[in-house]
Amino acid sequence: AVLHSWGIPFYKYDHYTLEQVCHKKGLLIEPILKNLIAVSQQPSPIYTHLSHCSVNALVNYLKHTHHIFVTQKLPYVANLIENLDIKKIKNQQLIQDLQLVFPLFTEDFILHIHEEEDKLFSYISHLYEATQ
Repeated sequence: AVLHSWGIPFYKYDHYTLEQVCHKKGLLIEPILKNLIAVSQQPSPIYTHLSHCSVNALVNYLKHTHHIFVTQKLPYVANLIENLDIKKIKNQQLIQDLQLVFPLFTEDFILHIHEEEDKLFSYISHLYEATQ
């Protein structure tokens, strides 16, 4: 995902070093390495600290994770699926199925997120306000 964010489709450069790819793409390797290291050293997920958060903080955290998923993770996975290589996978039917189903999944998932944010989060806020 880090390489994707820098415009590097890693699956097209499987026989190159990162330095060689950066040279080909006209990129400096240092910021990419810093980004890769930062991602690998991220602290453990927030899940262990959720019991100490306010309801508003939890809802805002969930909205933020939804935003990241929709704007970064889904496009990344879509890009991977669009660029599956029949020579490497050797299962054309699987590739076609993934390429057919993933856009449908994405659409349904985004609708689910909107419904969750519009209805469930609102309901949670009302419940919290009622307990106060």
